Amino acid sequence: MLSFLDAYITHQPNLSSVSPFFLHCLLFLLSKIFLERKESLCEPSLDMLVSALEELGNKEQWISGDIFQLEWIFSSESICQCLGSVSLKKWLTAEENVSEDDCKEIIRAIMSQNASCLNTVLDLLEKGCERTVSGILQIFLEMGQKEEAPWELVENKCRQSLKMMFIGNMARLADHNVIALLSMISLSRQKRVSYNEDVKLVFHVVKYLCSISITEAGVGAACAFLTGSLIQSSAIQDSTVASVLMSHDGFIPCLEENLFNKDAEISSCAITMATLIFGCQDEIYEGKRINFKIGDILAILHSHQHVKVLAVLKLLKEIFLSKHDVGKFVVLKQDASGHPLELDSKEYRIVYMCLQQLAVKDTLNMQENAVSCMLSLLTMLEKKDKQLAEHLLRQPWNQLLVSDLISCAGGGTIPDHVLHFCFFMAERNLLLAIVKERHLEAICKQFLVIKQDELTPDDTVVKLMTKVFSYDIELIKRDEIEAKLKSLN
Repeated sequence: MLSFLDAYITHQPNLSSVSPFFLHCLLFLLSKIFLERKESLCEPSLDMLVSALEELGNKEQWISGDIFQLEWIFSSESICQCLGSVSLKKWLTAEENVSEDDCKEIIRAIMSQNASCLNTVLDLLEKGCERTVSGILQIFLEMGQKEEAPWELVENKCRQSLKMMFIGNMARLADHNVIALLSMISLSRQKRVSYNEDVKLVFHVVKYLCSISITEAGVGAACAFLTGSLIQSSAIQDSTVASVLMSHDGFIPCLEENLFNKDAEISSCAITMATLIFGCQDEIYEGKRINFKIGDILAILHSHQHVKVLAVLKLLKEIFLSKHDVGKFVVLKQDASGHPLELDSKEYRIVYMCLQQLAVKDTLNMQENAVSCMLSLLTMLEKKDKQLAEHLLRQPWNQLLVSDLISCAGGGTIPDHVLHFCFFMAERNLLLAIVKERHLEAICKQFLVIKQDELTPDDTVVKLMTKVFSYDIELIKRDEIEAKLKSLN
C-alpha cells in the first residue's frame, strides 16, 4: 500500500489539484500505515504532499485529531511544520477525554524528535487556547517529576516567545499564554543550572506583575519567575536583577501586598524576594523599605504552611546576620508614625521559642533552617543584648532540644546542624550543661567511625571533638580520639 501511494503521489503533475476530501483520506491511510509498520512516504512524496497541504485554506477540518495521526505527523519534520500545531491543538481539545498515559506517550515521542517538533509543541503555549495550553503544561509538569527533557531548548524557546509577546502589545496579551510560558521557564530552571539571566525579560515581567489587570494566577507565575531570576543572580553575586526590580516604582507596593498572600507559594516567593534583595548591596534599596509586622511573622512560624515557614526562617536569618541598623530596607516593627523600631526582649524570646519548636519538626530541611536561624539570633543578641543572649543560652529547653535532635537520629548519623549547635554551645562552655552523657558518647562514636581521609580540621564534628577533648571528663576510647585529632592537625 505504501509503495502504491508513493508511486501515485510522485506521478501526479499537481497534487494540490486533487480534492481536499482525497487528501483527508490520504492522511488517514498514512497514519494507519505508520501505526502498524512505523513507515512513511519517501522524501519526494512527502515534499509534494506538504506543498499540497500548505494550500489548504482550513487545515483543521482535514485533521482527524486522533493520537495515531498525531504520532505520524510528528514523525516527520516537514509534515510537523505544516500540520503539527493544528493537529496537536485538535488532539488536546478533542471532546473525548485523552488518557494521561496517552498524553505522556505522545509528548515523549514528540520530544525525542528534532527541535522543530518540540518547537511546534511550545508554539502552542504562546498561541493556543486556554484548554490547549493547560493540557501541554500539565503534561510537562508531570513528566518533569520523573523524566529528562531538553530543558535548555524549552527554556530558550519560552524566553524568546515571551519576550516577543511583551514587545508586542501588552494590552492584548492572553493571560493564560503568559502564565504558561512563565511556568515552563520556572519548571526548566528546576531541572538545570543557568546563570544567563535576560534582564530585558525581567523588566517586562516585573511590569506585568505590577499591572492593574493581572490575575492571581498571573501573580503566582510572575513571582515564581522573578524569584528564580533573583536566586540565579544572587548565586553569582550579581545584583543586576535586583536593580531592575527596585527601579520599578510599583514593585515594592506589589511585594508588600503579596507578603502574606493566602496562597502559600505566592507569599513565600514575595518573602524570598525581599530576603534576596536585602542581601544585595545597600545602594540598590537605598531610601526604600518593606514593612512586615512581627505579629504576622510569628503567625507564619506557628502555621503549618511549610513553604512559607521556610521563607520566613531565611528572612529572619538574613536580618539577624545583617550589620545594618534597624529600619534598613526590611522592617519588622514600627511605631504609630511609621518609624522603625527594634524588637523588645519579650518579642525576641517569643521568636526564639518558635525556632526551638520548629527545630524538632519532622523534616530535616525545617530542622536545619530553624537551628541556623536560632544561632544567628543568639549571635546577634550577644552583640546587642548580652543579658538576654545569656538567658536564652541557659534555657533548659536547649537541653531538651539537643536530646530530641540526637534521639531522632536513632543511632544513625547525627546531622551536621545538631553538631553545629553543640559546637556553638561548647564555645561558650555550655556544652556539658545541655548534652547528656549518652549523647556525648554518641557524638564520640560518630567521630571515630568516620574515615580519616573523609575529615578535615574545618569539619564541625572535628572542631566539636577538639573542644570536648579539652574538657577534664571521661570519654570512651579517649586514646583513639586523641590520636585521630592529632593526625588532623
